[in-house]
Amino acid sequence: MKAVFERRTRWNRGGRFASTTALVGAIVVSATTLLLVRALPATAQGAEASKGSNAQRLLTPEEMALRVEKFISLRVEPLDLPVLGASRGAGGERYGDIRGDRIHGYLRKLVAFSQESKRNGDVLWGRLHGSVYERRATEYVRDQFASGGLEDVEIQPFTAVEPRWVPEEIELRVLAGADGSPPAQRYTFRSAMTGFPSGVTPAQGITAPVEYVGMASPAELRGRDLSGKIALVYVRVWEDVLFHTAHLAMARLTKETGAAGAILWLDRPGNAQVAAQLWNPKNDEWFTDVPWVNIGFYDGVYLRKLIERTDPANPPKVTLTVTGEMVKDLKSQNLVAMVPGTTDENIIVTAHIDGFFNAAQDTGAGVAGLMELARHYSGLPRESRRRNLIFLVAGDHEHEGWSGVAQFARRNPDLLAKTVAALQLEKALAPATGRDLNVRTLANTQAPTSLFVSNSNAILVDAFTDAAQIYGIPMLRGFRKHYAGDVEGLYGSGIPAAGWIGVNYPYHSEEDSPALISESALQDVTRAYASVIDRINEHTREELYAGASEAPGAIYDAEDLQFLLGMW
Repeated sequence: MKAVFERRTRWNRGGRFASTTALVGAIVVSATTLLLVRALPATAQGAEASKGSNAQRLLTPEEMALRVEKFISLRVEPLDLPVLGASRGAGGERYGDIRGDRIHGYLRKLVAFSQESKRNGDVLWGRLHGSVYERRATEYVRDQFASGGLEDVEIQPFTAVEPRWVPEEIELRVLAGADGSPPAQRYTFRSAMTGFPSGVTPAQGITAPVEYVGMASPAELRGRDLSGKIALVYVRVWEDVLFHTAHLAMARLTKETGAAGAILWLDRPGNAQVAAQLWNPKNDEWFTDVPWVNIGFYDGVYLRKLIERTDPANPPKVTLTVTGEMVKDLKSQNLVAMVPGTTDENIIVTAHIDGFFNAAQDTGAGVAGLMELARHYSGLPRESRRRNLIFLVAGDHEHEGWSGVAQFARRNPDLLAKTVAALQLEKALAPATGRDLNVRTLANTQAPTSLFVSNSNAILVDAFTDAAQIYGIPMLRGFRKHYAGDVEGLYGSGIPAAGWIGVNYPYHSEEDSPALISESALQDVTRAYASVIDRINEHTREELYAGASEAPGAIYDAEDLQFLLGMW
């Protein structure tokens, strides 16, 4: 099994692969006319930015959000529509014991461990790998497995492959006017976050003029000297914050301009805190030369408009504070349990338990569905189960994307030698949304998800597409011919791996909440996975292994990715 661990790339970036459809989308123009009002009395957080009878006061980000919400509420009436795509009794007899209310209960329990981290005051909170919250959540699932009669229930600890970024203080404050003289406008940006490795500042931060550089394209940076300045960069975001234009923008900033720091203004509706990934596609390394933060849409509009209203000779100054460290040798763990079958062959079912913020959709929902599958199959007569089901709740996902599964493979080679397929439950349950005038509106169905089948096996493709039709799982018309997510830890093993994996807006954000995931959707997708498991058990190992050879590894440092990102 040595080939399993010969990685083609160093990083997996949270286990996500991109498709060209996820990387080239239409640009939605925001209605900036909503963001200004006629001059009003000054508030405690701001004063008029300019004089004159036609002066307009710059709204704070909170005021912007409230005004947009009012604008929408006057024109759109919410409707309490049922979730589309729910199964209409299909599989009710065979899988009727798989219940969405119970799965949602598991999910809420997992999210409660993330909330403990938030209450503890962690700057970047959640069930982060190597944390006590990841461990407690894993122990909760272990106890559920043990009480449910699963066999060989075991927590397998391991040392995380790479250190984890642990921020101590992330703050961005602005002061209009280089010398601090009136009129001054002070503001602290609540959306500021640095969720992945960064350069660090002194404890007191760095205070420097801020300059807007657009998207930091070569044309926009030509001839610019940003030495001693902090750059505000507009970042085009696709469906989530894994792929965006800041990857190459930061490479240009750090190489060509001498900028002291960067503020990444995410073109993402709202003003939520987000753990945006940021690495250099040219060398597949994190950006640790200069400190950086990402901020929400309204915070970015506010800062850019403040720059526009200030005398260029006396630009606004910001104080950027990014302190933290890369913590090495963190202890993570996998949880492994078995529902035995009647042969010595195995099917692996896996989902990762660590995640940012609530980590509900990414991927507490996957773990909750896995728990219900384990309960369902453990309750069936053994003679009805052809193969052993190995339930793997993986740790150490978010920095490496595959570490937990790779550790499992390294520790359990005999299990892998008898494995006919691996199924992954991850990010398949985000709500569909509309984006009109840069305002996000939830739809009454789930967002379409992508299918991946590592060896393009027709049996696996048919099993998933048939299940999608029966259980109403929205799917993109196409499947990815490679490993995706945690199961990339099986790369080189030849084991066919498959599953649904989504591209969605709650990813890595504080908006990722159990409230966005309906019980009916959890029930449908879990029943769909059960039907796939049963379809797999109708076929031989040889039939399941038939297919194309494995596709190349991750695309995170691929030239094609640099080309796509370089369009902006």
